[in-house]
Amino acid sequence: MKKINASTQFISILLLSILLLSVSLTGCQQSSSEVPVSEANKHKASGNIADTSQPTEEPPVQVETKGGPYGELSLIVPEGWNITPARRGQNDFVGLYGFVLTPRNVKKGRIEVSYYKDFGVCGTELEIKNVTLSGEKAEQGFYDGNDKWTYIAFGQGSLHHVVVQNFDAFDWDAEYYKQLEYILNNIKLDPDKTEGGAFEFTREAENDVYELNMSLENISNTSATLVLNQHDNGKEGLYGEEYIIEYLDGKKWVEVPVNKEIGWKDIGYIIKPGEFKTELDWSDLYGSLKPGTYRLKKNFHYDTDFSLYAQFIIG
Repeated sequence: MKKINASTQFISILLLSILLLSVSLTGCQQSSSEVPVSEANKHKASGNIADTSQPTEEPPVQVETKGGPYGELSLIVPEGWNITPARRGQNDFVGLYGFVLTPRNVKKGRIEVSYYKDFGVCGTELEIKNVTLSGEKAEQGFYDGNDKWTYIAFGQGSLHHVVVQNFDAFDWDAEYYKQLEYILNNIKLDPDKTEGGAFEFTREAENDVYELNMSLENISNTSATLVLNQHDNGKEGLYGEEYIIEYLDGKKWVEVPVNKEIGWKDIGYIIKPGEFKTELDWSDLYGSLKPGTYRLKKNFHYDTDFSLYAQFIIG
């Protein structure tokens, strides 16, 4: 029988210990890698977005931007969502400009992320909660005891005037609201990147006596869509093709220099109850408008004459 000296026995034990330690470490690495990051940071998902400015650990797949006269809006959207840039007047979009969000396999409801010049809420049974999203404070509104929010409004900071609205998406699964939290934690508004135009409501855009109001949609530097809304009050009015564009110079309105070689057709149009839209192209009349604040003046005749003004901004 061979004798094993102490030195050889010590080396064997040492090698065996190193081997066992290596196996143990390899097993730990495999165990930790099997836990997804999103599971490690899993939180309760509901319609009440958590008060946090940190985005959830979901991989972004696309960045969408929408330019406008008050700045460029951008969102990061995970896989599985439809995102459509929109502006007021397109498919019932209510904000000035922004996005419509829907999960791809959902047919009912939508979320709008938009820029609002003036946003207000009304009604009873409104519960307000303060949250922080994208690093900015926001107001979250719940109606009638619903556990899903109806709106989120940023009232200050870099996202001032950005509003998120829930249109009939209250039955969406909690997982979609979890993903939506990630989206809303990645909103950006760059005020240095401006383009296009937007209508700004003022009292001069409506006449209460004859129940007529005027607005503009699809505004660019050279064109817009004129929108007239007449309440059915039994009164009949007329208007022509002519209009005037003025710009705000300090505190006074000044007419934009006009091409005097362009004339107007002497024709009158009857104002009927309901909504009427017509396309305006002033490229030959005024050229391309520079960034600034403008208003479009149009004359109307009922049993008396008056003018309406549609104010708008060019970015």
